[in-house]
Amino acid sequence: MRLTITGYGFKEAEVGFSRILALTSNVSSAWPAVIRELRSQQAQQFTTQGASGASGKWLPLSAQYKIAKQKKYPGRTILERTGRLRASLQVETGDSAIEKHPMSLFFGTTVPYAQYHQDGPRRRPIFSLTNRQLASIGSTMHKWLGAEVSKAMRSAA
Repeated sequence: MRLTITGYGFKEAEVGFSRILALTSNVSSAWPAVIRELRSQQAQQFTTQGASGASGKWLPLSAQYKIAKQKKYPGRTILERTGRLRASLQVETGDSAIEKHPMSLFFGTTVPYAQYHQDGPRRRPIFSLTNRQLASIGSTMHKWLGAEVSKAMRSAA
């Protein structure tokens, strides 16, 4: 049995704990911790302007657009004009896209222009998880599994 975590723009991440997961058909109580981890990773992605992700630093703005943006939106960085996209990935908003199922989680955003940034001609991937970030999600799941085993042992005693 596999546990699947997906989101728009990054390949399906499968966290395999097959022997332990074979004993359960529902890991949804782990999702709040996994969502916190994903939101933290997205905060890093925006703070570093993509450098924390697997795709590397986002392409710079054109000189002309950078000047215009600084006049109209002072202090806003790449992929940030209103903060709507960033917020949708870091806190629960009407634009957050989260689907929780017993053995799968979808994490993303419904902000329409997110797809353009992810896949458009001047790619600035919002979702770009490194192996280290995927391992961190795996570690979060490991902690959850350990807590669940401890709970089961206490209730069986």
